[in-house]
Amino acid sequence: MGSSKAKNETVFVTTFYNNIEANIVKGRLESEGVSCFLTNENFSTLMPHLNYLAGGGTHLFVLQSDFQLAASILNEIETPNKVADRVVCPQCQSLDVTLGLGKSKFKKLTIILLSAIFGMQFSNIKLSYNCRNCKNEF
Repeated sequence: MGSSKAKNETVFVTTFYNNIEANIVKGRLESEGVSCFLTNENFSTLMPHLNYLAGGGTHLFVLQSDFQLAASILNEIETPNKVADRVVCPQCQSLDVTLGLGKSKFKKLTIILLSAIFGMQFSNIKLSYNCRNCKNEF
């Protein structure tokens, strides 16, 4: 009885900061036979500026018995621009890629400063990959 209960328990898989992406991934998982559901969709839609705070965003849960399959599908989805755990530029295929604030560093640093001064988040600051070879930001 204990093992069947463990198979029916749900486990947290990942957080999405975009509900459209969350629903696309949910659809992909369900098409592969993985039972899953999303939580926190309404809050993250109504208050998107709070998505990057602790507990924000849309959460994906799966049955524990489907966790390994879901993880492999997510790994396949999330790493289309990676080769052997290295990020590859989608434009020129270069491996000379860095992670940073992107081209608009002044704008992002100003938003971070204003957020710190006023004690609230004004915008979602996401890091982006930058190719040193072709200057592509992705």
